[in-house]
Amino acid sequence: MIDHTEERREIMTALNLSILKHPASPEALRRLPIGAEPQSGGGVHFRLWAPRCREVVVEIEGLEPAMLQSEPDGYFSAWSQLAQVGMRYLFRLDQGETALPDPASRFQPEGPHGPSEIIDPEDFAWTDGAWRGLPRERLVIYEMHIGTFTPEGSWDAALRELAGAVVRQVRSAGRGRTTFVVGENEPQQAKLVRPAERGGYGLDALWNDDFHHSATVALTGRHEAYYSDYRGQPRVGRCRQARLPLPGAALPVAAEAARHAGV
Repeated sequence: MIDHTEERREIMTALNLSILKHPASPEALRRLPIGAEPQSGGGVHFRLWAPRCREVVVEIEGLEPAMLQSEPDGYFSAWSQLAQVGMRYLFRLDQGETALPDPASRFQPEGPHGPSEIIDPEDFAWTDGAWRGLPRERLVIYEMHIGTFTPEGSWDAALRELAGAVVRQVRSAGRGRTTFVVGENEPQQAKLVRPAERGGYGLDALWNDDFHHSATVALTGRHEAYYSDYRGQPRVGRCRQARLPLPGAALPVAAEAARHAGV
């Protein structure tokens, strides 16, 4: 197996020097412009883009909070000589009440809202040195022009056609056996299970997100993001009875997401 470790290091070193144009610590070498990166000389270099902030502090477990130095273009950075791989950390912006995880985190061991963990990618043992990709004859490159893909020339028509092709392929592969094509769709639109001859996608059923979300809120009390639509009176019973907690009505967060997606 060919070892490309040194080749990667040389490439990344060249990239480091070109990316970090205004480092508060000139001797720090970075692979990426933001995040926590262990340094060969010891310690960890932290860098965050927060253009609307006046002050940024990094709170590292077991260590005193460290102030990040301001750089041009909204960046803040600091080199902690005591930080080590495996330690967890959070950023506190403008002395805010809540310390936040690193948006460029490599690992969130306690979930998306918990502290970030310092990871050294050089510790990873690569096993793909001998892989050279797929031969050209096995590659598939498909370019689709929405305007000419269907007579209607719309995104919705293209989605309907592609979904129909998947349904036909699945049922054909079943070779006479009973098959069910189930889709997952946050707005839970009826057109997905409407027959193709009536302008639908022809799926057999939809995953019942409403039941899952209602049960999750009732059992755990979670209420962030789309779970906020399911707070208040538990809707599990109604969901089981009516299959949807609010039949015929869009829930606020889901409706807003659908609006931005153009659904």
